[in-house]
Amino acid sequence: MNIILIRHGETEGNQLRILQGHSGIGLNLTGRNQAKLVAERLSSESVDIAFVSDLRRAKETADHILSFHKQAEVIFTPTLRERSFGVFEGQSWDSFENALLHSEHDFFSFRPPQGESLHDLSLRVTQFYMKLCQEQPTQNILIVGHRDWLTMLYLHLRKIETNYENYIRHMPNNTAVSVVHMAGSRVTYPSFNCTRHL
Repeated sequence: MNIILIRHGETEGNQLRILQGHSGIGLNLTGRNQAKLVAERLSSESVDIAFVSDLRRAKETADHILSFHKQAEVIFTPTLRERSFGVFEGQSWDSFENALLHSEHDFFSFRPPQGESLHDLSLRVTQFYMKLCQEQPTQNILIVGHRDWLTMLYLHLRKIETNYENYIRHMPNNTAVSVVHMAGSRVTYPSFNCTRHL
């Protein structure tokens, strides 16, 4: 099984450090150009099935990529959505970090009102991955998603401790390409957070 992992292109929220979460913001001009470039990079790859977050910024990115893979089955799913930041969506990262600092929780267990903690997100990610391995064991798979979702998947795949430093180190850039190859019990990573197409 080959899995190509892509984070969506840049949005105004990314540029302004605004928490987007489940909001429906689309790509900005830079993000659209990034999506075109990563689509060209992946044009010769094999894609049997694509799993795409149903949020607008991921769908717009996937549209460019899948224009080169019209034969691929495409599944849009809320399971791949970004972490929900609850009442902080639409607000600045500074406001979220201030609330975290004044809470009794660490970075991974802090759950904003009406939102998810990173532990909650990790459970959602690992459940998806386990189901994927059961149902698509030999497929060439494309996943188009979001920063925190993909970060938690990387930490799970590589069995890396979930601390703040590792979280920061494994965050993907906009339209970064990571590849996971699975052959039996052997897992390799031919590419990680690669943006040479930009």
